[in-house]
Amino acid sequence: MNLEEPEESELNVKPTWLPELEPIPPGRYRQSWFHKAADTLLSWLFIVLVFGGVGYYSVHLIKNYRHIHQDIHDKAAQVIHPVFEDGDISEIGYIYEMHRENYILDNRWTLAWFIAIPATGVKYSCQYEGGYQDFKVGDGVRIMRKPVDFQNEGESVYIVGLHDEQQGKASIAWTNDLEVLGMIRDSEE
Repeated sequence: MNLEEPEESELNVKPTWLPELEPIPPGRYRQSWFHKAADTLLSWLFIVLVFGGVGYYSVHLIKNYRHIHQDIHDKAAQVIHPVFEDGDISEIGYIYEMHRENYILDNRWTLAWFIAIPATGVKYSCQYEGGYQDFKVGDGVRIMRKPVDFQNEGESVYIVGLHDEQQGKASIAWTNDLEVLGMIRDSEE
């Protein structure tokens, strides 16, 4: 076995299957001033369009974000005075779960409390509509509602805080009985 260095002429051997190419003379494929200007203009136009699109989308998101927060502030500024009439039902329970979500792309937000009534074992899903909104998980609340069965649709109820800084503060929410919602889902399947 020969371990000697190959000669340089052996390294520069071109394969026979490749065609022989002529070198390109200088200036033959050089772009004219028009083509250079057009390439530069297209490059800048692409950059402007990309940054313009990103800028427009960013302004749209910021506008939606500001609208959502203004809506939150406006609804929280409402002072709700619960109206309790003869025959209305008042139940004491606690918030066992809550969801607060901002949908900036859709320009909307939701706040939902899930309230359990230990005396009856009923659980309600309450979607916030206005008034006090700072109830947290574990807070004791009173639900004041009309004596309506939840078979077809929900109803508006008052949610009133019972303890500490929430005492006496009220909000209005759209409520559904979770057991009935479960029965509705089962019957649709």
